[in-house]
Amino acid sequence: MKKHILFSMVLAASMAACTSDYTDWAKPLQSAVEEAKSGTYVTTSVDAIKIADVTGDSVNIFNSRLNIPAGTDITESTVTFDETQTINISTSGKVSVADLVSAVEALYGKAPNERTLSGVATVYYSDNGQAMRAMADKTEVKVSLSAPFISSSYYLIGDMVYTMNGGSKSNWNAENLLKFNHSDKNVYDDPEFTVVFTTDAADQYWKIMPYENINLENIWDPGVVGTIVDGDTSLSGKLTTDNPKAGKIEEPGIYRMTLNMMEYTYKIEKLNFKEFFYEIGGESTWGVTHALYGKNFDGKYQGYYYLDSEFKFRPNADNWEGDYEFNGEGKISDNGGSNCPAPEAAFYQIDVDLAAGTYALTAVKSITMVGTHNSWNVADAATHMTYNKEENCWQIEYTFAEQTSLKFAMNDDWTVSWGGANGDASNYGNLTQNNGKDLSVAAGTYLIKLYLSYEGANKVTFTPKN
Repeated sequence: MKKHILFSMVLAASMAACTSDYTDWAKPLQSAVEEAKSGTYVTTSVDAIKIADVTGDSVNIFNSRLNIPAGTDITESTVTFDETQTINISTSGKVSVADLVSAVEALYGKAPNERTLSGVATVYYSDNGQAMRAMADKTEVKVSLSAPFISSSYYLIGDMVYTMNGGSKSNWNAENLLKFNHSDKNVYDDPEFTVVFTTDAADQYWKIMPYENINLENIWDPGVVGTIVDGDTSLSGKLTTDNPKAGKIEEPGIYRMTLNMMEYTYKIEKLNFKEFFYEIGGESTWGVTHALYGKNFDGKYQGYYYLDSEFKFRPNADNWEGDYEFNGEGKISDNGGSNCPAPEAAFYQIDVDLAAGTYALTAVKSITMVGTHNSWNVADAATHMTYNKEENCWQIEYTFAEQTSLKFAMNDDWTVSWGGANGDASNYGNLTQNNGKDLSVAAGTYLIKLYLSYEGANKVTFTPKN
């Protein structure tokens, strides 16, 4: 019995000693984790870069010195210009020329002016499994894009641009120039210029005059633009300022010339204007085209419609092919641009001149029913009609005490007025604004509705009231 107790005490003491000094030998041994080491990245400016002088597809934009631990893995290297444009860069400071050009264009446009960019280069790397980066301080980069000289405006000069002087044509001088149209954008962002002109004889010669030359004592000083071959009849080709020659248009007609001065090219198109051109816009939820009429087939169109939203123009009633968009204040072009801005909600006289690439909106503030019933007072507020938006007409209820002669006048003025077409005083179904006949109306009370849209479709109805 004593031996058993003594053995138990020895065992208990032995166990207590093990608990006090216990080490788990089954747990693997670990060495201390090595901390990732930060790196440094220093960039300094290089000489100004002219893209036109760069011969390869990459260019050094910085002198750089990168100090990161040996054996680390570089995962990415970038440079960010002006905090918005980020492109790839090598650790030695080289970037793709194409990427650099795109960044400059995004920040400043395509003009070949020297631009100063503020760049921050960053290298991302992995050190002992930890993601790290080394970022340089801001460093300036001066870059000039490559582009030819582009004038702010150009003028067509030649046989087709003339005035008559004593029975003979005066042309090829500073007094007889036709200005090219251009958008409101910088000429390097939109280098295209267009002009529409008429040639009234065969074999008409032309050249292009930049704005800088038209005020010179000799307008033919260097800078004039022309074709490479004299008498070139091609409808497209290259332009030059180096000993420029005159191009030639062989057939009479209406033409549109388009210049691309970034590429120094030209394109000439013979135009065949149609009888109708169309407006379409938000006023009809883009579901209805409104016809504008061009009676002379000269690219000038007019119509009358209610507008309250953005809109466009197009040459076809049933499709969008060749549609015209906004190209600056009062200008349109088939350039794939934005919608024409929404005007103040109103009924408008809409005028389009495709030859000039322009449009104009004239608000119709009033329509006066003017005639013998009001002593031909064109500004008589008592006979102003009210616009009915639902029926797209102007209307008034009026009692004529006796047989009456009348017309309809716009904006309290005789400049635009409507009467019977073809000299017919009873032609209510066809009103013209070209010297229309006074309409004859019998005595009585009528609901009068005037429907204006375009020449040849304007009409008025007189509905007797009991």
